Amino acid sequence: MNNFLSRFILTFSLLLSVYCVSGQTFLFQETFDEVNGSNSGVDNTANNVGWNSTCPSSENAQDYFNVQNGKLEGRDTNGEAVFTTDAIDISVAPQGVILRATFSESGDLEGCTPGCVSNCLDWVRFEWRVDGGPWTLHPASIPCTNASAGSSYILLGNMAQPQETFTSGCISGDSLEIRIAVANWAASEYWRIDDLEVFTEQSTGQDSTLSTCDTASFDLFSALGSNPLPSVSGVWSGPSVLSNGSLGTFTPGVNVSGVYTYSLPSNLCPTSTDITVNSIISIEDSTQLTACDSVQVGGLWYSSDTTLVDSFVTASGCDSIVTVEV
Repeated sequence: MNNFLSRFILTFSLLLSVYCVSGQTFLFQETFDEVNGSNSGVDNTANNVGWNSTCPSSENAQDYFNVQNGKLEGRDTNGEAVFTTDAIDISVAPQGVILRATFSESGDLEGCTPGCVSNCLDWVRFEWRVDGGPWTLHPASIPCTNASAGSSYILLGNMAQPQETFTSGCISGDSLEIRIAVANWAASEYWRIDDLEVFTEQSTGQDSTLSTCDTASFDLFSALGSNPLPSVSGVWSGPSVLSNGSLGTFTPGVNVSGVYTYSLPSNLCPTSTDITVNSIISIEDSTQLTACDSVQVGGLWYSSDTTLVDSFVTASGCDSIVTVEV
């Protein structure tokens, strides 16, 4: 081990988690790659979460809500058709998860009468619930809450762009269920759903303590562990201003000891990691001893002019040098 590395003592202080993330980690991911006509399946992760779709008002085989060409497609549903998932285990992500889905359509879809007074015809509703609790509408839902309109919807009528992706805020709990409902009323009208995902965001690493007696600068990012990916959006805060942005370069003599916090403001689920830095100065001390005859130093007797130099390694791993002149 070289001298530079020997002067660092790195102690991880939080916990060794059985769940590590690097970038996004998917707890549920459905690309609807089942065979055409499927109205049930399991997602693409190793969790094998089941899902199903129903179209109770279909009048014939041309009215459906099932997999078609890599998407979940609703055609001429003649009322509400519903997709639901089994419970997704999100307890492994205590920092929270994000839910995301992509929608598209074709045909001449109608919305509601002005002001959502009544007759909401062609729509999509996107909601979820945590730990078996009440259903939560996506916050971007269009409010149509009067009795005639029936609900609030993420999409109403023709879309302004070819496709649109809707992302939740941070969702925390032990289990998550997803429900998406669609409605349309003509054989030429289609709603399509793709890339339904539940994932964790990038980790900020693990809390740790770093002690150093070296005078060379070093990056605190390397003390976060192996989980975080380099990110230009990473931010450091603490008792003094670090250099080099997300790398968090600490310069002994310029920066002071203390707790420095790394965070990713772009994450929808707030997360941060603390690095405690102890910047220790090496000790060099000199002492002069004068005696008429002889003097004992370190268990040995000296009777002539002598310079004694000894070095020690402190409990923190730093060198201390003591010089005694006799």
